[in-house]
Amino acid sequence: MKSICLIFLMAISIDLSAQVSREAAFHFNEAVLHFKEKNYEAAVSSYDQAIKAQPDYHKAFYNRAKAHLRLQNFNHAIRDLKVVTGVEPENAKALMYLAYSFMQTKNYPAAISHYNRSLIIDPDQPDIYANRGIAYMKEEKFGKASKDFSKSLSYDRSNARVWLNQAICQNKLGDKERAVTCFERMVELDYKVSMAYLEIGKIYFKDKDYEQASINLDKLLAQDPNHVEASYLRGICRMKSEDFELASVDFTKVLQLNPSHEGATQNLAYVSFKLKNYEMALENFTALLEDKPEDNNFRINRGIACIQLEKFEMAYEDFSKIIEREPAMATAYYNRASAAMGLQKGEQACQDMRQAAKLGYQKAFDHIRSVCSQ
Repeated sequence: MKSICLIFLMAISIDLSAQVSREAAFHFNEAVLHFKEKNYEAAVSSYDQAIKAQPDYHKAFYNRAKAHLRLQNFNHAIRDLKVVTGVEPENAKALMYLAYSFMQTKNYPAAISHYNRSLIIDPDQPDIYANRGIAYMKEEKFGKASKDFSKSLSYDRSNARVWLNQAICQNKLGDKERAVTCFERMVELDYKVSMAYLEIGKIYFKDKDYEQASINLDKLLAQDPNHVEASYLRGICRMKSEDFELASVDFTKVLQLNPSHEGATQNLAYVSFKLKNYEMALENFTALLEDKPEDNNFRINRGIACIQLEKFEMAYEDFSKIIEREPAMATAYYNRASAAMGLQKGEQACQDMRQAAKLGYQKAFDHIRSVCSQ
């Protein structure tokens, strides 16, 4: 999860200066009109003419850069703004726009450098601290980013976007308690509330505090009942808390919304075992095997479900396939023995149970006498 909030303010003014040639001023004022009409390509063209008439017309460079920014021609804007800052090195706004342009071209070190210069000229710019913080985040310098966000928030505690970026930084820095506080502040400001609840839930989930994770996921799902990720995470929380009935409800909901969700399919199969709903377990392990037919874990669980449902032939085939791939898997022999018993294959059951015992499977020792005596 990432957030970028770059402040981008523009002011265009007509130039009536006597130091500008009549032709250059005409094209400049024409460009201003185009800009106000949001015809930015025409504005650029008119600024081109103004600069052609008077190559040292720095205000035209400045305004043309802003038109380029509107057109997202960031490299062109950079060239124009470099001309302006070369002549006016303490033009804080030009430095800010230049930094913004470098941000858009992903040249974050250059952006940081120009934000630094802008702040030296005018240190009371909360938006610049917020934007420089984003540049530091892009460079994965989360400590510096956090300091910038704190500085920005010292001017305006109600800037929800900065709280979001601060929350991300604190999470990256491992200060989960502070990250939670920042996300909670977003909720207070009614900004991206669902995201905030989800991220708080994830933080508690990673800490294995499944109760607190569920509380926040509940809040999200009260607002958005069809949120797939929140439903899935809450299902796992409930499964970890051994509330298998409700976990089953969550995983079923996820699969209704996203039938190809492998995690939900797998976990629903698991909780189905716990609930002794072997038909559901069989259905979900079969779906998993369609995508991953070589997964022995899925196949052995399906085989066990088949035994519980007395589908012995299907179970026998599953355990045989596992043994073909892994001849030393003791549990496969043990369970195939059970399937063989169900199929009245006593001799095969005895052989498999003996093999499971030879491979060190303790349960085989407990049952070998009764199986082989039959």
